[in-house]
Amino acid sequence: MKKIIIVLMLAGLLLTSSCAVNSLREQPPIENETYEAEQAELLDGIAVRDDSSASGGKFIQMKDTGSVIFHVDVEQEGLYELLIGYRAPDSDKAQRILINEKEYAPQIGFLISPTWTQATKIAGLKAGANKIELKKDWGYMDIDYLTVRGPVKVMPEISPVRNTFYKVPAATDLFIKLDKNANKLISIMNNVKKVPYEDEDVWYTEDSKMIKIPAAYLQTLSNGVHEILFNFEDIEPLKFELEVRDTAKDSELTIISLDVRHGASVLVIFPTGKTLLIDTGTEEMCKKQVIPFIDRHNIALDYLYITHYHDDHCGGKQLIEEKYKDLIVKDYKDFKTGQEFELEKTKVTILNSYDDGDEENTRSLSFRIEYKGFVYTHGGDIYGDNQRRILQQYKAMNDLNALRTHVYHANHHFHGSVDAEYLRTIDPYLIIVSAEEHVYGRAAYTQKVQRDVLPYLKKNNKRLIEDLLHFEVGHVIVRVKNGTNWGYETYKDLDALVPFLKN
Repeated sequence: MKKIIIVLMLAGLLLTSSCAVNSLREQPPIENETYEAEQAELLDGIAVRDDSSASGGKFIQMKDTGSVIFHVDVEQEGLYELLIGYRAPDSDKAQRILINEKEYAPQIGFLISPTWTQATKIAGLKAGANKIELKKDWGYMDIDYLTVRGPVKVMPEISPVRNTFYKVPAATDLFIKLDKNANKLISIMNNVKKVPYEDEDVWYTEDSKMIKIPAAYLQTLSNGVHEILFNFEDIEPLKFELEVRDTAKDSELTIISLDVRHGASVLVIFPTGKTLLIDTGTEEMCKKQVIPFIDRHNIALDYLYITHYHDDHCGGKQLIEEKYKDLIVKDYKDFKTGQEFELEKTKVTILNSYDDGDEENTRSLSFRIEYKGFVYTHGGDIYGDNQRRILQQYKAMNDLNALRTHVYHANHHFHGSVDAEYLRTIDPYLIIVSAEEHVYGRAAYTQKVQRDVLPYLKKNNKRLIEDLLHFEVGHVIVRVKNGTNWGYETYKDLDALVPFLKN
């Protein structure tokens, strides 16, 4: 049976995501204790330094080796907030973190900061003695203290929160990502009937699962929208919206964001039927995903835009140019920031181009595609500095609303720096992150996007539906009629889309 994947991640001893911090349930902390870094167990060359601005007047200096091990005692088993006081004056950092000698997440990310600040992580601790080790990965940062706060209650979350199932012979199994966050899942129900499912482990967290709802069951559902409930002990159920259909939703603009791991490749099918490929992924991913997809669906490729010349974006450029003739090929040097033009009945606005930076990422092409009130914004690999420049430009024109978007393709895979104000201003309904598992160890995502952006958008603007990580949900298909009539689907197996790519 072919598969669409919706991943189910059960947060256990260590959550890979700081989104848990953003969904803490109201509960006074039972314990709140600070452990000074200079009093921790220090291994392999980590030095203690004096600094009156540090907590206790001392800190420890991590260079290219070493570990700092905090021995932590808590009275109750449960989830705890770990607040790490640190300083990283030169750049963002990422270090390994082990809880009781087990490493459940790839890394923990630390934002660049010349002054003392905090990074937050949620971890499961056992009652009694615990060993929390921060081990050199990128190295070169200062550590001041560890504060342990909790236990805390964290709400579960699912992703995607909606999807579409097509009743066809090639129908696919359905998978849903659930951040259980130590809440006990009792059942999955549809109209008071139990939904059958299977599960399998996910490698990058200790208690993570992929829950599969089989296509054979989904085929028995009536056409229409079904509300599937994930039921837990002591809290309200989570709602997953599933639309069951025989035929594809009518669309005039189709945007297909392909899962090419850490890289990017997006296919746009315009209202005219012409097509644009934005980047190619690496050479390997172009061979494995991009070209087979184009050929499988008999797509005539018309345009190729290269956002910048890093291998994860342009590695397959030569393969595409050799295979598909009469292509119109452009890159970041062919556009000027602020330029507007019509492309196949859509309006394109250039937000960032070659002249806006001094290296490949900051020179990256970033742009908007508008059609009948719908906006797709492609972030390329730009950084926070580029985003701040764009903000200033639109502020000067008193036209910040012109930046608002429906779908945002995350800049630099949310690995590089982001500007929280920019992401709040563009106010997307949907964010697509083309990344790998290590995004959970990047400060841009965990300490900025998940902590400062997503909760703000949900609370204040109330437009955000969710953010989708390619490596968890697979490929993302956005089908657009206009700014009020559009939707999206996720797939692991794009073979299933053969009858439904075009109307």
